[in-house]
Parts: sequence; structure tokens; C-alpha cells
Amino acid sequence: MSDTSIRLAQAKALAEEERAKAERADQSRRELIVNISHELRTPIASIRGHVESLLMEMEEEEGRNAPDGVELRDYLNIVQSEAERLSALVEDLLSLARMDADELHLDVAPIAASEVVEEVYATMAPLASRERQVTLIRKVAPMLPLMLADRQRLVQVLLNLIRNAITYTPQGGMVSIALERADAGYLALVVADTGIGIPNDDLERVFERFYRTDTSRARTSGGFGLGLAIVRDLVNAMGGSITVESKVGEGSCFRVLLRIAMPVYDASVKDEPFV
Repeated sequence: MSDTSIRLAQAKALAEEERAKAERADQSRRELIVNISHELRTPIASIRGHVESLLMEMEEEEGRNAPDGVELRDYLNIVQSEAERLSALVEDLLSLARMDADELHLDVAPIAASEVVEEVYATMAPLASRERQVTLIRKVAPMLPLMLADRQRLVQVLLNLIRNAITYTPQGGMVSIALERADAGYLALVVADTGIGIPNDDLERVFERFYRTDTSRARTSGGFGLGLAIVRDLVNAMGGSITVESKVGEGSCFRVLLRIAMPVYDASVKDEPFV
């Protein structure tokens, strides 16, 4: 083949590759629109329905059939849960949009990861127990150095991993958060559960956008295949990595590695403390 023919063939192959990428991107956008419509509509309808029912009961016969304290608390718990679900969906969408537009700015600095674990635990433990009858526990190793991370994004990473674990853990199960030292350069955040597990064929794809191992189950439990993809992107952006191990029927374990803050040398002491 002549040089011209070779260049023409290469140009055609490149054009075909770009066309295929564009088609995949367009398909992903269509799937996103459909999934967003469904996922946003569900909690909004639930909030409206429960608020309307509550108002009707309070207005009937001048409030004589108003709900008692227990019933009122149940209504408000449902509204709170659905509002938090909406907030999480919106946060995921904003993160996705910022990453795609290269506008996601991270403030990576030394932070106490143990404080993040405690904050997320305090937020999610009551919800796990009340809504799913799942026990959330945490274990933090003592005397850990500071971690290099964006604190706000690390909270988002943990919340997404824990919500995912709680969603796919049956009633009476357990979800754990552990913070430990992985090696000389990294700390490990480990979120494990006693849930349904992930088939081997799906393990390599769970971090892909829009990918769900079980579409019908995801429809009933919420989410549209963005949470783990966003977790991976945020962890990578902070200079870390994430892996997953799972066995069907026994549970899953997600392990996030993030760098330890560099030690500051002090000639007055033998060991260099981490700051």
C-alpha cells in the first residue's frame, strides 16, 4: 500500500473510532436522562404523598383526627429519608457534571481521617438501623498519621460506599467501616458488608458509569449507577486507589487507599512524627 492509502485507512479508522465514541456518549446521555427522571420522581412523589396525607389528617374535622406523636414521627422520618436521598442524587449529579467539565477543584490537605469516619458513622448509623435494620459499626486504629485528602470529598466517598453497602445488605446484616494503616505511605479505609455480594463477572464493571449489577433491584433500592463511578473518580483525583472483593451470598469489601501526609523532619527527635 502507498503512503497515501495507509494514511487514508488510518484516518478512516480514527473517524470510525470517534463515531463509535460519540454514539456511546449519546447513549449514555439518554440513559442518564431516563434514570434521573425515574430516580428523582420516586422520592418526590413519596415526600408529596406523605406530606399531603399528614396535612389532610390534621385538617379533617378541625384537627380532631390529627396523628399522634408516634405516627407523626413516622411521617417525618420518611420525609427526612427521601429528602436525604434527593440530596445525595443531586450531589452525585453535580460531581459528575464538574468532573466532565474539568471544574471539580479539590482541596487536598492533611486531615484527620478518623474525624471523617466518626462524622459519617454518626450520620448513617441511625438510618441504617431504622430503615434497613442493619447494624453499622466502625473501627479506627489508634495513633494514625494524617491523611492527604479533600475532606468534603472524602465524606462523599464514604457516604456513597456506606449507602451502597446498606442498600444491598439484608435485614439483620452488618456494615463496617475500618480505618487502618496500609503501609508506610498509605492509610486504608475499608467498607465491608454481609450483603448479597457481587458476581465475579460484574466485579470489573462496578465502577463504570451507569452500570448496575441488577437493574430491577436497583430500581427498587434507588441509585442509577453513578455512585461507585464517582467514588472511583474522586479517590483517583485525590491520588489514591480503590479495589473491591466480593463473594455472592457473603458480602463485599471496598478498600480505599489514600496517601499519608508527608512527615516533617525534626532533628531534635529520633523519629519523624507525622503531621
